[in-house]
Amino acid sequence: MTTIKPRPPETFASVVTRIADVVRVEYIAAHVEVSASSVYAWMDPDRKHLPTVSQAAVLDRLYYQVKGDTPLAAMMMTRAMIAPPPAVGPLHDEIMDLPAALGRVVDAVKSALHPEGPGGATITRYELDDIEKSCRSLMDEIKHVREAAKQGCVTLVCEGKI
Repeated sequence: MTTIKPRPPETFASVVTRIADVVRVEYIAAHVEVSASSVYAWMDPDRKHLPTVSQAAVLDRLYYQVKGDTPLAAMMMTRAMIAPPPAVGPLHDEIMDLPAALGRVVDAVKSALHPEGPGGATITRYELDDIEKSCRSLMDEIKHVREAAKQGCVTLVCEGKI
């Protein structure tokens, strides 16, 4: 017989799924004062819905009562203690972050405008926050490339002008 070592979940969706495996979704929804569909949205890794800090505390309390553990708090602490990312590699890789940032803006807008999204035809506050966050990230990437160009590390060509 093979023993499988339980591993800590790596995403918030997987943590909420682990909690829902122990505590029924309807029970969670009643205690957190949201609908069961909101709890299912927290469990879906393809959706960007997350519980608030107070809701996460309730989820941890419900899980703690059964298993004696607080997985959401543990994940937040783990993420808070992660070392900063390593130094950025070649400049070419840094410039390639720019289209990725633009793609995140497009994805955020596309998700917010999707008719089956949480706000339907209207954009929710969370969707607007996500759009603004991705736009700020894009602006940061643009500033980063400009600074690199000023240092003479890269030549930017735009509409035939250098």
